[in-house]
Amino acid sequence: MNKVVVMTMNVDGLTRKEFRAILNEMGVEARPEPGIYQHISHPTETGFRIIETWESQAGFEEFAERRLKPAVAKLGIQRETTISFQPLDNFFGPRLNELPGLIAELPGGPNTTIPGTLAFLIFVLILVGDRMTLVAMGGNKLEIGALTL
Repeated sequence: MNKVVVMTMNVDGLTRKEFRAILNEMGVEARPEPGIYQHISHPTETGFRIIETWESQAGFEEFAERRLKPAVAKLGIQRETTISFQPLDNFFGPRLNELPGLIAELPGGPNTTIPGTLAFLIFVLILVGDRMTLVAMGGNKLEIGALTL
Protein backbone atom coordinates (compact mmCIF):
# COMPACT_ATOMS: atom_id res chain seq x y z
CA MET A 1 0.00 0.00 0.00
CA ASN A 2 1.30 3.45 -0.93
CA LYS A 3 1.65 5.96 1.89
CA VAL A 4 1.03 9.67 1.46
CA VAL A 5 4.38 11.46 1.71
CA VAL A 6 5.68 14.98 2.12
CA MET A 7 8.51 15.73 -0.29
CA THR A 8 10.85 18.57 0.67
CA MET A 9 13.30 19.83 -1.95
CA ASN A 10 15.98 22.42 -1.20
CA VAL A 11 17.67 23.92 -4.26
CA ASP A 12 20.78 26.00 -3.56
CA GLY A 13 21.25 29.12 -5.66
CA LEU A 14 17.95 28.82 -7.55
CA THR A 15 16.41 32.20 -8.35
CA ARG A 16 12.71 33.02 -8.50
CA LYS A 17 13.05 33.62 -12.26
CA GLU A 18 14.68 30.20 -12.79
CA PHE A 19 12.05 28.49 -10.65
CA ARG A 20 9.25 30.15 -12.65
CA ALA A 21 10.93 29.04 -15.89
CA ILE A 22 11.05 25.42 -14.65
CA LEU A 23 7.37 25.50 -13.64
CA ASN A 24 6.40 26.99 -17.01
CA GLU A 25 8.49 24.45 -18.94
CA MET A 26 6.86 21.53 -17.09
CA GLY A 27 3.37 23.03 -17.37
CA VAL A 28 2.43 21.65 -13.97
CA GLU A 29 0.07 24.48 -13.04
CA ALA A 30 -2.04 23.93 -16.15
CA ARG A 31 -1.57 20.13 -16.16
CA PRO A 32 -0.86 18.91 -12.61
CA GLU A 33 0.25 15.36 -11.94
CA PRO A 34 -2.55 13.07 -10.77
CA GLY A 35 -0.53 11.97 -7.70
CA ILE A 36 0.13 15.42 -6.19
CA TYR A 37 -2.12 16.84 -3.49
CA GLN A 38 -0.45 20.20 -2.89
CA HIS A 39 2.59 22.31 -3.75
CA ILE A 40 4.08 25.09 -1.65
CA SER A 41 7.32 26.88 -2.44
CA HIS A 42 9.26 29.78 -1.01
CA PRO A 43 12.65 31.44 -1.34
CA THR A 44 15.25 30.69 1.33
CA GLU A 45 18.48 32.44 2.29
CA THR A 46 20.33 30.07 -0.04
CA GLY A 47 17.85 29.38 -2.86
CA PHE A 48 14.39 27.82 -2.96
CA ARG A 49 12.43 25.24 -0.95
CA ILE A 50 9.60 23.21 -2.48
CA ILE A 51 7.24 21.26 -0.23
CA GLU A 52 4.73 18.92 -1.84
CA THR A 53 2.33 16.26 -0.64
CA TRP A 54 2.19 13.19 -2.89
CA GLU A 55 0.21 9.96 -3.04
CA SER A 56 3.53 8.11 -2.84
CA GLN A 57 7.27 8.58 -3.11
CA ALA A 58 7.21 6.47 -6.27
CA GLY A 59 4.70 8.88 -7.81
CA PHE A 60 7.02 11.84 -7.25
CA GLU A 61 10.04 9.92 -8.52
CA GLU A 62 8.21 8.98 -11.73
CA PHE A 63 7.17 12.63 -12.19
CA ALA A 64 10.75 13.79 -11.61
CA GLU A 65 12.09 11.44 -14.29
CA ARG A 66 9.38 12.25 -16.84
CA ARG A 67 8.86 15.99 -16.35
CA LEU A 68 11.18 17.68 -13.84
CA LYS A 69 14.59 16.41 -14.99
CA PRO A 70 13.91 17.01 -18.72
CA ALA A 71 12.69 20.58 -17.99
CA VAL A 72 15.75 21.41 -15.87
CA ALA A 73 18.07 19.92 -18.50
CA LYS A 74 16.37 21.81 -21.34
CA LEU A 75 16.75 25.09 -19.46
CA GLY A 76 20.38 24.32 -18.54
CA ILE A 77 19.81 24.89 -14.82
CA GLN A 78 22.19 22.90 -12.62
CA ARG A 79 21.96 23.46 -8.87
CA GLU A 80 22.83 21.48 -5.76
CA THR A 81 19.55 19.84 -4.74
CA THR A 82 18.55 17.80 -1.71
CA ILE A 83 15.28 15.88 -1.56
CA SER A 84 13.76 14.17 1.45
CA PHE A 85 10.56 12.21 1.97
CA GLN A 86 8.61 11.77 5.19
CA PRO A 87 5.20 10.21 5.82
CA LEU A 88 2.41 12.77 6.17
CA ASP A 89 1.56 13.07 9.84
CA ASN A 90 -0.98 15.90 9.86
CA PHE A 91 -2.56 18.46 7.54
CA PHE A 92 -4.50 21.53 8.59
CA GLY A 93 -5.60 24.18 6.09
CA PRO A 94 -8.98 25.65 7.05
CA ARG A 95 -8.53 28.77 4.87
CA LEU A 96 -6.50 27.24 2.07
CA ASN A 97 -9.05 28.21 -0.59
CA GLU A 98 -8.54 31.92 0.24
CA LEU A 99 -4.83 32.05 -0.66
CA PRO A 100 -5.10 32.60 -4.44
CA GLY A 101 -7.30 35.65 -3.87
CA LEU A 102 -5.00 37.09 -1.21
CA ILE A 103 -1.74 36.74 -3.12
CA ALA A 104 -2.37 37.96 -6.67
CA GLU A 105 0.82 36.46 -8.08
CA LEU A 106 -0.07 32.90 -7.04
CA PRO A 107 -1.21 30.61 -9.85
CA GLY A 108 -4.97 30.98 -9.99
CA GLY A 109 -4.79 34.41 -8.36
CA PRO A 110 -6.73 37.36 -9.77
CA ASN A 111 -3.75 38.86 -11.64
CA THR A 112 -2.24 35.61 -12.90
CA THR A 113 -2.24 34.18 -16.39
CA ILE A 114 -0.41 31.07 -17.45
CA PRO A 115 1.16 31.52 -20.90
CA GLY A 116 -0.28 29.29 -23.58
CA THR A 117 -3.42 28.27 -21.71
CA LEU A 118 -7.05 29.11 -22.33
CA ALA A 119 -9.05 31.16 -19.89
CA PHE A 120 -11.23 28.12 -19.21
CA LEU A 121 -9.73 24.66 -19.20
CA ILE A 122 -12.83 22.46 -19.00
CA PHE A 123 -16.08 22.74 -20.89
CA VAL A 124 -19.03 20.46 -20.18
CA LEU A 125 -22.29 20.38 -22.13
CA ILE A 126 -25.32 19.00 -20.32
CA LEU A 127 -28.39 18.18 -22.40
CA VAL A 128 -31.71 17.70 -20.61
CA GLY A 129 -34.77 17.60 -22.86
CA ASP A 130 -34.57 20.61 -25.18
CA ARG A 131 -32.30 22.58 -22.85
CA MET A 132 -28.53 22.56 -23.18
CA THR A 133 -26.32 23.92 -20.37
CA LEU A 134 -22.69 24.86 -20.88
CA VAL A 135 -20.46 24.73 -17.79
CA ALA A 136 -16.94 26.15 -18.10
CA MET A 137 -14.41 25.66 -15.31
CA GLY A 138 -10.82 26.81 -14.94
CA GLY A 139 -8.66 28.24 -12.21
CA ASN A 140 -10.96 29.91 -9.74
CA LYS A 141 -13.73 30.67 -12.25
CA LEU A 142 -17.03 28.94 -12.90
CA GLU A 143 -19.50 30.19 -15.48
CA ILE A 144 -22.79 28.58 -16.35
CA GLY A 145 -24.97 29.51 -19.29
CA ALA A 146 -28.06 27.90 -20.77
CA LEU A 147 -28.83 27.50 -24.46
CA THR A 148 -32.19 26.36 -25.82
CA LEU A 149 -32.20 24.12 -28.89
